[in-house]
Amino acid sequence: MKRSERLKAKYLELVAKSKGMIEAAEKRENKDFTDQESKDFDALTEEMDGTFKAYEQALKAEKAQAGEESVPTNETNGNANQAAGAGELAEGEREKLYARTETKMETGQKISLIAASVVKAKLSGGEKNAFQVLSDEGFPQFALDIQRGSRNKSSNTLTPAAGGVLLPTPLAAEVVPFLRPETTFLQLNPVRVPLTAGQYNQPVGATGAVAQYVGEGQKKPVTDVTFDKLGLKAKKLAAIILLTKEAKKWTIIDIQAYIERELRNAGGQTLDLNGWLGTGANADTPTGILNVSGVGVVTHTFADPKAPTLKELDAAASKLILYMTLRFIPETSRWAWVMNPRTLRYLADMRVGAGTDGEYAFPELQGENPRWKGKRVLVSTQIPANLGTGLDESILALVNADDVIFGEEEDVSLDFSMEATIDVGGTLVHLFQQNMWGVLMEMAHDFGLRRKASVVRLNGVRWGAP
Repeated sequence: MKRSERLKAKYLELVAKSKGMIEAAEKRENKDFTDQESKDFDALTEEMDGTFKAYEQALKAEKAQAGEESVPTNETNGNANQAAGAGELAEGEREKLYARTETKMETGQKISLIAASVVKAKLSGGEKNAFQVLSDEGFPQFALDIQRGSRNKSSNTLTPAAGGVLLPTPLAAEVVPFLRPETTFLQLNPVRVPLTAGQYNQPVGATGAVAQYVGEGQKKPVTDVTFDKLGLKAKKLAAIILLTKEAKKWTIIDIQAYIERELRNAGGQTLDLNGWLGTGANADTPTGILNVSGVGVVTHTFADPKAPTLKELDAAASKLILYMTLRFIPETSRWAWVMNPRTLRYLADMRVGAGTDGEYAFPELQGENPRWKGKRVLVSTQIPANLGTGLDESILALVNADDVIFGEEEDVSLDFSMEATIDVGGTLVHLFQQNMWGVLMEMAHDFGLRRKASVVRLNGVRWGAP
């Protein structure tokens, strides 16, 4: 018997053993593994991975020796059986080799892939579960990894039930990086903290302590410190994506790409707007850090508010910087400007010298990673440019990311429906009647400041306004 055949037989034995452990746990009232069973299962899956890699290497070596240039379709990809959790192949049925190579996924792609697999499974009429869909469409190892994770949390089975599907905690943690490309607030890299039971409370000093030099035997200074309180409460962000049932003809990659794009657009833009300028109008909506009561506000007078001079711009920027430094906020690389695209364009296009062909006044603002006064610039369309009585004013803000707090719950849920009625801007969409499918994602978070002096804004910015 060839070495590859021996390894294949061993691998299938290990697969059967792992399936037996899973099935035994599922039959118990408490479906979780015991500590010892978890250790045994981890050791078993590690042995399975090693055996499968050895099998692949042996297969390649044998083919190279025989001078073969292609892989016969009757060779096994054992990961498929392992991941899908399906029964053994029928006698005489050839085992399937997947043409698609399973590549390493970027952060956040796993989330949309899970959603796509459950949608595809539901659209199949229940013929396949999400694990089988993942395996059949070229992601057997990913399906196995998720199945392993679900052993320790019985609700993470990717089987939709009342309340939907709860993402495994390691994947839920990827939601924020997943939304970051569309969210300048997350690009700020705020300090992330967990919300326990939906809350996070921390006392913070409203005034700082004072120190002084003293002589021998003299009294040491005691500061009458006043305290404030940072309290975050989970605010639920929900996004609904609509697909036509024709999506059942799509590949899982097509569904994933669609869901990923829509989640980033809808969830990212809403998070961005509220992170900066949320009004906190009620208990269910957050207050953005630029609207927190007590943050700094500076003013500056321009001879021509729509076309300020270089000297005026330097003076305005210095006011914002000095506001923070004079309040003992250390000037670090974690500081960032936040502005509307119109403001950036005015600053980036300003030139010095004769005529209009002089050098750029702020060369650091050119390129993909603009900086102004040595500090990075975050540009967001969620910073409005239609404020004020003339509807042409914007905001320029300076923020110290070290004091910006982003509290988040670990759990992220997905839900699916083809029977619901959705209100889309006042128009009712009847999913079943209109042959559509709805995907709902929910996450909860809140925003806060550890020190209010770490945010300062300049209102009435009309630079470059028409």
